[in-house]
Amino acid sequence: KWFAHIPAMSEKGLTVEGIEEEIQSHDHIMELVKTPLMLTAICVLYYNGGRMPDQRAELYEKFINNLLFKRFEREEARNIRKFLMGLASRVHSQSNSEKRNRYFGKRTGTEELSKVYSCDGPEELEERFDMIVRRCGLLKIDGHNYLFWHLSFQEFLTARYFNTLNNEAKKEAVGNYWQNSWYKEVVRLYIGHLYCNNDGVSANLVVKSGLRLEDKAPYSAWLLASQSLLDIPAGDRDIEVLVLVRERLKHILNNEPDHKIRAEAGEALGWLGEDKRDLEQFISIEGGKYFLKSLKKQVKIESFEISKYPVTNRWYEEFIKDNGYVTKEYWGKEGWKWLTDENIKQPGYWNDRKWKCPNS
Repeated sequence: KWFAHIPAMSEKGLTVEGIEEEIQSHDHIMELVKTPLMLTAICVLYYNGGRMPDQRAELYEKFINNLLFKRFEREEARNIRKFLMGLASRVHSQSNSEKRNRYFGKRTGTEELSKVYSCDGPEELEERFDMIVRRCGLLKIDGHNYLFWHLSFQEFLTARYFNTLNNEAKKEAVGNYWQNSWYKEVVRLYIGHLYCNNDGVSANLVVKSGLRLEDKAPYSAWLLASQSLLDIPAGDRDIEVLVLVRERLKHILNNEPDHKIRAEAGEALGWLGEDKRDLEQFISIEGGKYFLKSLKKQVKIESFEISKYPVTNRWYEEFIKDNGYVTKEYWGKEGWKWLTDENIKQPGYWNDRKWKCPNS
């Protein structure tokens, strides 16, 4: 509907397929497109930039600034953002991994608002709070309580609040949460926001501080620190930190009994890049006579090679880039007919980041 009603989208060369691909390839964007308001903001970001930020903290920063600075005067928007950061941190701190309560009352809202608008009286604060809830697009009413539209906004604004603290307070704030699952996304977004503010050195140092903690199963601190490195672009990851991350992830893979946690560690290793395993390695099988269970008899087999691992996404991508989907001799008769009839260019979920980990 957006593209049908706004000719400027197609005039800029932007397509429905393009934005769908952008949304599918960023799992953090998929979380945001469940309401018209959020989808509108995503469309505006796409219109302005033609692509979505790969870095999650950058996405949320642009998303929130787009909502606030288009609805309020510049100074007012800054003040409201400051209020929302303090509010998010306070609301997030009232919960934990067992008891997750995202609701807050008007009193909590006006108390946080008074820290930014200290000259306002009680009635003015209430009026201002009601106006912000109505217009900012980040808060909603549920009965007599309030909450952020999406937990990820609360988490990002809490992370952003941490970045306003002095260095000692920052260190203490993040240091307390490496093994607290309720703050997992806050820590990652905090590190990402540090990087977005041109502070890649500090972002790497925070990751290193998590990796240096004493940790044991289920390895919450090491795993979170390793995943947080993904919020720093590859070219800006400190080599020493990357080496330490790989060591920690391999330790988890070799020592953690829970297969779900091992899978998380393996996926982090996949996105960060493996350093030693050759996932395209072939194994030579010597020819000779073998008893095959399926045939219930001994047969002669010629020597052959078979890949040591299943085909990975990274390896299959080479096939796609090397015209694998337009080269007829790579396909059987029925396969080629299906390919051409359906205009298939790649696997069905190829742009869905959830299924595209390089070593999967």
